[in-house]
Amino acid sequence: MIEPRKKQLRGKKTREKILRTSLKLFSEKGYDKVTVDEIVKKSGTSKGSFYQHFSAKSDIFLVRFIEVDDYYREVFRSFPVDMDATEKLFIFICKLMHFLEEEMGKDLMKVIYSSALDSKELKFKSLTLPNYSFIS
Repeated sequence: MIEPRKKQLRGKKTREKILRTSLKLFSEKGYDKVTVDEIVKKSGTSKGSFYQHFSAKSDIFLVRFIEVDDYYREVFRSFPVDMDATEKLFIFICKLMHFLEEEMGKDLMKVIYSSALDSKELKFKSLTLPNYSFIS
């Protein structure tokens, strides 16, 4: 029997392999032209492993956005409390642009945004605030 830690490590590596392969394929072919079957074939994993880690193909983007959010939180926490708000905003925007360019890449960003606009699977939910309604 596989030790729990080794099994967890193997699962984490499999998840990462699926994630990276998916993002690469999305960048190369576009989100809608990539199938789960192609992802598992190219990643050397199984369909069962895919669905163990992701409930749908669209979850790949959600996972990546969570990673980006974590980075943004880290940047925000690094600011001294007494730093000027304008300076914080300027530094944050610079770091955001650098991260998007270096970590996400222009091609992947194009795929993410165009897929969100064109895909039947990726749908925005209406954001409703008191007296305001965005994205319907």
